[in-house]
Amino acid sequence: MQYPCQRPCEENVNHSDERQCLDGPSNVTISPQTQIYTINESIGSIGPVTCKAHGCKSRCVVKWSGPKVTGDASSVLNLQNLDRNKTGNYFCTASNNAWSKTSTNISVIVNYGPNKVNISPLSMNYNVQEITGIVGPIYCSADCKPECAVTWSGPYIPDGTTSILNLQNINRNQAGKYQCNATNIIDGPGQVSILPNRLTYTVTETIGNVGPITCTVDCNPICLVTWTGPNIQDDAMSVLHLQKIDRNQAGNYLCTASNSYGNRISSTISVIVICEYYLNFNIISCNLV
Repeated sequence: MQYPCQRPCEENVNHSDERQCLDGPSNVTISPQTQIYTINESIGSIGPVTCKAHGCKSRCVVKWSGPKVTGDASSVLNLQNLDRNKTGNYFCTASNNAWSKTSTNISVIVNYGPNKVNISPLSMNYNVQEITGIVGPIYCSADCKPECAVTWSGPYIPDGTTSILNLQNINRNQAGKYQCNATNIIDGPGQVSILPNRLTYTVTETIGNVGPITCTVDCNPICLVTWTGPNIQDDAMSVLHLQKIDRNQAGNYLCTASNSYGNRISSTISVIVICEYYLNFNIISCNLV
C-alpha cells in the first residue's frame, strides 16, 4: 500500500506493508533565552544552556556548535573558565533523517585585560643631543577588550600624548625613564542621571507634552538604557518623549540601565494628567495617579 508523503519516509518495522513518514524538527528553542553573554576571561562561565527540539516524530540528534566546542553531541551547553579564543557565536542544531533546524545564535563576548604591552621600535635606550635631539615616534599597543586606554608617563610628556610618544628638541630636564601603561575597566552601571532633573510633570490631556527627558549612565561594557511606564513605546530607549498625552499615560516612569554586570534604576518621574473636558468644572486631576 502506498501513501502520499512529501517528507522522507522509513520502513515501519512492525508493519512491512505500511510506511511511516518522518517529521523533522519544527522548532528549536534554548533555555534560558539570553542571546548575549559578556563575561571576564578565565573566571567567567556560561551555562547550562539547554537546547530542545520540537516536532521530531523520529528521534532528533541535538548538538551545539561554536568556537572550540568539543566532545560528544549534547543538548546542553556548558562553558567553563572561558578564554578570549571562545569569543563568538554559538548555535544549537537539531536533525534527523528528515531535515535539520538551527536555533538562534548565542553571542559570547569575553572581556580581558592587557597581558602584555608592546612598544615599537624595541629600543630601550636613547642617547640624544640637548636641544637638537629627538626621540620617537614610539608606538605603544596592547590587546584587550574592551579597548584599553594607553598612556605614557615620565619626566616630561607633551600635551595630547596618548599611545604615541614623540619628544622633540629635548632638554636635560627630559632625561629619565618613560613607561607606557595600558588599562581597561569593566564595571556595571553607576548612578543613573536624568535631565532635566525634574520628578513631577502636570500636563493637560491631548495637548500636554513631557520631555524629551534624557537618561544617561556610565558603564563598561556599554549599558542598555530603557524607559518603563504606562503605555510606553517599545522603542523608547535613553530618551523619553510623551506627546499629546492622554489619561492612560498618567503614572510613574523609570529609567533602567543594565549590562552583564548589573542594573540600576533612576528616580521615579511622576506624570499627572489633567482631563481637558473637566477643567470648566474645577476638577484638576483624572485621579489616575
